[in-house]
Amino acid sequence: MENDFDYFVEKFKKAITLIDEKYITVSMYKLPDKRYRERVYCYELYHQLRKLLGDDYEYMLDGELDKKAHPIIEKNIGAKIPDFVVHYRSYMDHNLVIIEVKSIRNIEDKFSNLEKDLGKILDFIEQAEYHYGIMLIYSNGFDRFNNNILETFKEKTKDYSENIFLIWHPGPNIEPEVIK
Repeated sequence: MENDFDYFVEKFKKAITLIDEKYITVSMYKLPDKRYRERVYCYELYHQLRKLLGDDYEYMLDGELDKKAHPIIEKNIGAKIPDFVVHYRSYMDHNLVIIEVKSIRNIEDKFSNLEKDLGKILDFIEQAEYHYGIMLIYSNGFDRFNNNILETFKEKTKDYSENIFLIWHPGPNIEPEVIK
């Protein structure tokens, strides 16, 4: 499973690097500045990642997969919907990774968003047999990484330090950094 994860992370980082600025911040009618839009970013990430993984990739990449009515997940986790999961559909022993995505601004405006997403990752690892988790934080190239994020990340994930990773995407077309 570790080799599968290493391969996935290689492709994941490459897909992130391919994301242009127009998918990170979006112009809005009659507003002078652009705004982060997580769904736009995630849809482009999904697109780039699917192209790189190809149709022969043994795992399924699913975005915002609704787990309602799943006999194990709904009972143990509830109605939480992850941004991405990489897994074998219909099997519990090949749940490779759960991924949560947030803009730096979304976290800085409301730090509880980070804690909520880290809680979701932990729930899926503990209750749904996912082997790994990734917290991806992205920026437009102007916002900087906040070290309070790293401290919160370390505190919340200390029991799973080998399984949960923090990835920082500092801006468009820039290779992301695995912070932890």
